[in-house]
Amino acid sequence: MSHEILSAKLSQLDHKIAMLHLRIRKCKALDQAELLREINQLNNEYLEAEKQLQNALQQSHSPITAILSHSYENMLSTVKETTAKIADINKTASNHENIAESKLLLAEYALDFAMQAAEHALLISLEAMAAQYPEEIETGESSCMK
Repeated sequence: MSHEILSAKLSQLDHKIAMLHLRIRKCKALDQAELLREINQLNNEYLEAEKQLQNALQQSHSPITAILSHSYENMLSTVKETTAKIADINKTASNHENIAESKLLLAEYALDFAMQAAEHALLISLEAMAAQYPEEIETGESSCMK
Protein backbone atom coordinates (compact mmCIF):
# COMPACT_ATOMS: atom_id res chain seq x y z
CA MET A 1 0.00 0.00 0.00
CA SER A 2 2.77 2.46 0.90
CA HIS A 3 4.35 1.92 -2.52
CA GLU A 4 1.18 3.13 -4.30
CA ILE A 5 0.84 6.21 -2.09
CA LEU A 6 4.49 7.12 -2.52
CA SER A 7 4.34 6.53 -6.27
CA ALA A 8 1.36 8.87 -6.53
CA LYS A 9 3.22 11.56 -4.57
CA LEU A 10 6.29 11.14 -6.79
CA SER A 11 4.11 11.48 -9.88
CA GLN A 12 2.77 14.75 -8.48
CA LEU A 13 6.33 15.92 -7.84
CA ASP A 14 7.41 14.92 -11.37
CA HIS A 15 4.54 16.95 -12.81
CA LYS A 16 5.42 19.99 -10.67
CA ILE A 17 9.09 19.80 -11.67
CA ALA A 18 8.15 19.56 -15.35
CA MET A 19 5.92 22.62 -14.93
CA LEU A 20 8.80 24.50 -13.26
CA HIS A 21 11.06 23.76 -16.23
CA LEU A 22 8.37 24.85 -18.66
CA ARG A 23 7.67 28.05 -16.75
CA ILE A 24 11.35 29.02 -16.60
CA ARG A 25 11.76 28.44 -20.36
CA LYS A 26 8.60 30.45 -21.04
CA CYS A 27 9.67 33.32 -18.81
CA LYS A 28 13.01 33.76 -20.58
CA ALA A 29 11.12 35.24 -23.54
CA LEU A 30 8.95 37.67 -21.53
CA ASP A 31 9.42 41.40 -21.30
CA GLN A 32 9.62 43.07 -17.88
CA ALA A 33 5.87 43.78 -17.53
CA GLU A 34 4.95 40.22 -18.54
CA LEU A 35 7.57 38.82 -16.18
CA LEU A 36 6.17 40.87 -13.29
CA ARG A 37 2.67 39.56 -14.05
CA GLU A 38 4.04 36.00 -14.10
CA ILE A 39 5.76 36.60 -10.75
CA ASN A 40 2.51 37.92 -9.28
CA GLN A 41 0.55 34.93 -10.61
CA LEU A 42 3.13 32.46 -9.31
CA ASN A 43 3.13 34.18 -5.92
CA ASN A 44 -0.66 33.81 -5.75
CA GLU A 45 -0.39 30.12 -6.70
CA TYR A 46 2.30 29.62 -4.06
CA LEU A 47 0.20 31.26 -1.36
CA GLU A 48 -2.82 29.14 -2.32
CA ALA A 49 -0.77 25.92 -2.23
CA GLU A 50 0.66 26.96 1.13
CA LYS A 51 -2.84 27.55 2.47
CA GLN A 52 -3.99 24.14 1.18
CA LEU A 53 -1.04 22.41 2.85
CA GLN A 54 -1.68 24.20 6.14
CA ASN A 55 -5.36 23.25 5.95
CA ALA A 56 -4.47 19.61 5.30
CA LEU A 57 -2.11 19.63 8.27
CA GLN A 58 -4.78 21.16 10.50
CA GLN A 59 -7.51 18.75 9.34
CA SER A 60 -5.55 15.68 10.36
CA HIS A 61 -6.16 14.17 13.77
CA SER A 62 -2.80 12.42 13.97
CA PRO A 63 -0.41 13.58 16.70
CA ILE A 64 2.39 13.19 14.16
CA THR A 65 0.72 15.71 11.88
CA ALA A 66 0.56 18.21 14.76
CA ILE A 67 4.33 17.91 15.13
CA LEU A 68 4.80 18.31 11.37
CA SER A 69 2.51 21.33 11.33
CA HIS A 70 4.54 23.00 14.07
CA SER A 71 7.78 22.29 12.20
CA TYR A 72 6.29 23.63 8.97
CA GLU A 73 5.28 26.86 10.74
CA ASN A 74 8.82 27.21 12.11
CA MET A 75 10.26 26.66 8.64
CA LEU A 76 7.96 29.30 7.13
CA SER A 77 8.97 31.75 9.84
CA THR A 78 12.65 31.09 9.15
CA VAL A 79 12.16 31.57 5.40
CA LYS A 80 10.36 34.89 5.97
CA GLU A 81 13.06 36.09 8.35
CA THR A 82 15.80 35.09 5.93
CA THR A 83 14.03 36.78 3.02
CA ALA A 84 13.72 39.99 5.05
CA LYS A 85 17.43 39.92 5.93
CA ILE A 86 18.37 39.43 2.29
CA ALA A 87 16.04 42.28 1.28
CA ASP A 88 17.81 44.52 3.80
CA ILE A 89 21.19 43.61 2.30
CA ASN A 90 19.83 44.30 -1.18
CA LYS A 91 18.64 47.78 -0.08
CA THR A 92 22.25 48.75 0.49
CA ALA A 93 23.52 47.09 -2.69
CA SER A 94 25.41 49.43 -4.95
CA ASN A 95 23.73 48.43 -8.20
CA HIS A 96 21.18 46.20 -9.89
CA GLU A 97 23.82 43.63 -10.81
CA ASN A 98 24.54 42.98 -7.12
CA ILE A 99 20.81 42.58 -6.42
CA ALA A 100 20.40 40.20 -9.37
CA GLU A 101 23.44 38.22 -8.24
CA SER A 102 22.03 38.03 -4.70
CA LYS A 103 18.67 36.77 -5.98
CA LEU A 104 20.37 34.21 -8.23
CA LEU A 105 22.43 32.92 -5.29
CA LEU A 106 19.24 32.64 -3.23
CA ALA A 107 17.54 30.74 -6.05
CA GLU A 108 20.50 28.35 -6.42
CA TYR A 109 20.50 27.49 -2.72
CA ALA A 110 16.72 27.20 -2.61
CA LEU A 111 17.02 24.55 -5.33
CA ASP A 112 19.84 22.85 -3.41
CA PHE A 113 17.64 22.80 -0.30
CA ALA A 114 14.75 21.40 -2.35
CA MET A 115 17.00 18.61 -3.62
CA GLN A 116 18.12 17.84 -0.08
CA ALA A 117 14.47 17.75 1.03
CA ALA A 118 13.65 15.39 -1.86
CA GLU A 119 16.49 13.06 -0.88
CA HIS A 120 15.31 13.16 2.73
CA ALA A 121 11.79 12.31 1.53
CA LEU A 122 13.20 9.34 -0.40
CA LEU A 123 14.98 8.05 2.69
CA ILE A 124 11.83 8.41 4.81
CA SER A 125 9.81 6.72 2.05
CA LEU A 126 12.10 3.70 2.02
CA GLU A 127 12.00 3.55 5.80
CA ALA A 128 8.18 3.62 5.66
CA MET A 129 8.23 0.73 3.21
CA ALA A 130 10.67 -1.21 5.41
CA ALA A 131 8.51 -0.57 8.50
CA GLN A 132 5.73 -2.65 6.93
CA TYR A 133 7.77 -5.79 7.43
CA PRO A 134 6.87 -7.52 10.72
CA GLU A 135 10.47 -8.01 11.80
CA GLU A 136 11.17 -4.27 11.53
CA ILE A 137 11.88 -2.73 14.93
CA GLU A 138 10.24 0.69 15.20
CA THR A 139 12.52 3.29 16.74
CA GLY A 140 10.45 6.32 15.83
CA GLU A 141 13.56 8.05 14.51
CA SER A 142 14.61 8.47 10.91
CA SER A 143 18.13 7.22 10.21
CA CYS A 144 18.89 10.49 8.43
CA MET A 145 18.34 12.37 11.70
CA LYS A 146 20.84 10.32 13.71
